[in-house]
Amino acid sequence: MMADSTTDNNVNNDNAAADNLEAAPIDPEDAFLFDFMPNVVVSEPKIPIADPELAEQGKLLQKFNTDDWRKVRYADVKRQFESTKPFCALKVNQYLETLIPRCKSFDALERFDQALGAITHGLLKQKKIMQDMLDSFPDEVKDVVVNAFASTDSQYKKISDDLLQYVTGRRSQVIQQRREMFKPQNMGVRQAMYAIPPSETYLFAEPRHLQLAEALPDGVNHFLPNNNKCICCNFHKQRRRRKVEESESDDVEDSPPQKKKRRR
Repeated sequence: MMADSTTDNNVNNDNAAADNLEAAPIDPEDAFLFDFMPNVVVSEPKIPIADPELAEQGKLLQKFNTDDWRKVRYADVKRQFESTKPFCALKVNQYLETLIPRCKSFDALERFDQALGAITHGLLKQKKIMQDMLDSFPDEVKDVVVNAFASTDSQYKKISDDLLQYVTGRRSQVIQQRREMFKPQNMGVRQAMYAIPPSETYLFAEPRHLQLAEALPDGVNHFLPNNNKCICCNFHKQRRRRKVEESESDDVEDSPPQKKKRRR
């Protein structure tokens, strides 16, 4: 009899423990571990959204949505930043002066080269002013200011260095586009000329470019581009021609088919 009662008590205790286990609330953190909901990663925008405060400042500075947008001038301050080499637009080499393409794209790239050089000069002047100011501080103040503005983990230094990287990299691309305006017909001459890097003065470093030109039998004629025409203008002409051909083909497809006349 006692064995039966003991067995019944054990069974009752096991049932009660099972009931308590089923009734026990699940910790939210434990429940998260068993979450099988699908997750999709959304890509970031290619161009980050501007900070609202900075966007408002930029709009006010550029005078957008006002009649004063064309009155924002730069002539009064450009002399502070425009300077001699290497901060000015690179010159065309002597043997290439007579081959300068007379097109708007070439002139626009030259002005862009000049503007980016001036911005680079301004950024370096700004850095120099900051460095001189830091050197003038007393030692007890200098450490605090250096950690805030000039340390490797300083946000100010990172933005300043990245902006300088962007401007100089963009100018390198513009200089390359200006150099590629001159495309010799002979492939060997073209490779030899493009192997000459730009200098702080010319699109192709001297005297290497002069030595290459003088070593060629026909001199300047080797630098003539195909058909003696501007590469940029040819590119735009071909682009316009393709657009006309595409529009004409679209018109033909959209037009109703014409009925053929039956011969009697």
